Amino acid sequence: MTIITDEGVDLTEDEAKLYDRQIRLWGWDAQKRLRGSKILVYGMSGLGAEVVKNVVLAGVKSMTVMDPEITTAENSYTNFFLPVEKIGENRASAAVNAIKALNPSVEVLAETDKLESKNDSFFDQFDAVCLVGASQKQIIRVNDICAALHKKFFCADVFGFYGYVFTDLGVHKYTEEVEVSQPSDPKKPKLDTVTKTFMKTRAFVPFKDTLDLVWTEGDFKGRVKKVDVTLFIIQALMAFVDAKGRLPSVDTLEADKKSLTELTESILEKGNVPKDKLPLDFVDNVFGCLMPVCAIVGGVLGQEIIKACSHKDPPFNNTFLYDGINSSGTVQCLKK
Repeated sequence: MTIITDEGVDLTEDEAKLYDRQIRLWGWDAQKRLRGSKILVYGMSGLGAEVVKNVVLAGVKSMTVMDPEITTAENSYTNFFLPVEKIGENRASAAVNAIKALNPSVEVLAETDKLESKNDSFFDQFDAVCLVGASQKQIIRVNDICAALHKKFFCADVFGFYGYVFTDLGVHKYTEEVEVSQPSDPKKPKLDTVTKTFMKTRAFVPFKDTLDLVWTEGDFKGRVKKVDVTLFIIQALMAFVDAKGRLPSVDTLEADKKSLTELTESILEKGNVPKDKLPLDFVDNVFGCLMPVCAIVGGVLGQEIIKACSHKDPPFNNTFLYDGINSSGTVQCLKK
């Protein structure tokens, strides 16, 4: 049996019961929008698993997980969808049944191809696309495709104690509830607080517009003192991945630390950022996949996907940075 509203057929009675707590939290209309959303998550790492878990439990229409890689022993330690029995299997295919078990009402599909093999029409079937652990080249290409197709785009990664989330929603409309005060009675000075819902719009920029910022020019002049230094750490780590085709590894510890130091110095110099802005001992804390960091960054990313697809509450604009050493997270609006 289905429930009928003024806007037509939406959730079934069983779905309304299943998502009752969420409906009470963010409302019927928001849940309906979520229930109609198709999501793609590329990269079934420990971070990818956290994102998929959070979004599937929220009750989207479908979740497609995409990954060309094979499950390793390390994956089985950091991804709760990939137990040791799945070692040797494709990471996306191996995770499907466990993901389905979280929420049987969500359709779960697997794609095992490389990201580069997919053309524009592949991404057009989704409402939101999320890349986890992608290179900057991959991010820029898919972000451009999503922008042209008016699809919501996210990317994220974790490196040891550090992580980031980037969001490009194009021109995004959302509702926000705001408490306002108004007179309860013209004869009484006391004000009552009521909650009103407002429709707002927020504009985003593509990932490529956050690169190569010069922090001593234009609108950025003077902001370098306030910017979270985690940004430069993430930029150096992404440059490392682009150059080496892999994450920093303890197997090549000293060589990787040297490379990261050189890349960081180059990034600081290119952006006219004082070298003392960032202590270079951060290179000791960028190795491995730490599940607490994955849980925090994945929680933030999952929340942002839910907000974007439900058009409920203001989204982060546009970069979330997490520093696990100081247990701090900040949102930076980066654009040229």
